[in-house]
Amino acid sequence: MKAISILLTSTVIGLNLSHSSNSEIREGMRTINGTKLFVREVGPIDAPVLIVVHGGPGGNHLQLRALEQYSPDFRVILYDQRGTGKSERLQVSISNPDTFRELSLDKNIEDLEGLRKSLNAEKISLIGHSFGGALVTFYAAKYPDKINKLVVYSGGPEDRELFNLKNKAHMNKMTSIEQFQLKKITESLQLEVEGNASQNVLDQSLIEAVKLMIPSLNCQRPTESKDLGHGGFWANYIVGQYVDTFNRIEFAKKLKTFKFPTLLMWGRCEPSPQERLLYLLDHIPNAQFAIFENSGHNAMEEEPGLFFETLEEFLYDKTIQQKTYRSRLEVQEKSNE
Repeated sequence: MKAISILLTSTVIGLNLSHSSNSEIREGMRTINGTKLFVREVGPIDAPVLIVVHGGPGGNHLQLRALEQYSPDFRVILYDQRGTGKSERLQVSISNPDTFRELSLDKNIEDLEGLRKSLNAEKISLIGHSFGGALVTFYAAKYPDKINKLVVYSGGPEDRELFNLKNKAHMNKMTSIEQFQLKKITESLQLEVEGNASQNVLDQSLIEAVKLMIPSLNCQRPTESKDLGHGGFWANYIVGQYVDTFNRIEFAKKLKTFKFPTLLMWGRCEPSPQERLLYLLDHIPNAQFAIFENSGHNAMEEEPGLFFETLEEFLYDKTIQQKTYRSRLEVQEKSNE
C-alpha cells in the first residue's frame, strides 16, 4: 500500500449561513446504483432541478446548505457521495484492491446520473464545490445532453502535477505547528490502515486532519472551529487517485463540446492554483470566470453577498454585474494591472 496522504481538494466545513426558505425539507436514504445515499431535497417537486455536489473527496453536504435559499424556484438537491457523510459505508479491504472499484470516480459519476433518473428530471443544473467541481465537470462531459447549467466553484479536474502544486501551495500557507500536527495525524492514519482499524476510526482521523487544513484555505482564518459532520476516509483515499490517470489534453476535447451556460468561480486567496479554472475557461465555449478578490476556498462564507448575487444572476439568466472573464488573456491582463 502506498503512503497515506490526505487528498484535500475541498473543505468539509459546516457553514452556519442563514437562508430564507419556507419550503418543506424531504430527506433520507435513497438507493442509487445499489448503494444507499443520503439525499436532502428542498423546493417544489415540479420545479427545475438544481443538484449541489460537495467536495472532499470524503466530505459531505453540510457546508452547502445555504444554497437551499434557491428552493422557492428550484428543486434543490443535496446529497452525500457514496462512502461518506451520512451515506452507506462500503466494505473495503486493503488486501483486496478490487474492492476499491466501489468507490471509484466512475461510480460517483454514475451515482449522479442515477440520482437524476430517480428524480425523474430530464435535465439538471449542477453546482460543484472543489472536488465536487471536478465531479460535475466529469459528469457533464459524459452526459452533456442532461445539463441545463453548470457551476464549478473553487474546483475542477486536475492531474498529479497540478495536484502536487496545489498541495505545496497549501502547505506553505499552514503554520509550522499545523504542518507538524498534520504529519503526526497522517502517520497515525497509516498505522490505523495497516492495523485494519474500523471505518469509524479512520473517518474520525480524516476529520481531525481536515480541521488542521481548513484555516489556511481562506483569506481570513476562522476564529472558531465548526462542526465538520461525517467524513469518509476510504472515499478520500480511493476517489482521489483519479489524478494519476487524468489526461488534460484528451479531456479538453470533451470540454469543447459543452453547449450549456457555464460559470467558473475562484477566490484570490485560494491556495489551489488558478490553473484548474483557467484550463476549463480555455476549452469550454462561452464560459464565464468570476474572481472573488477577498475570498479563498469558501467565497460563499467570506463574501456571501457578492457570491449569492453572482450565482443568482447566473441561475436566473440575468446579466452578471461583477466582472467576469471570458479568456485566459483577460485574466492575465487583470493580474498585470
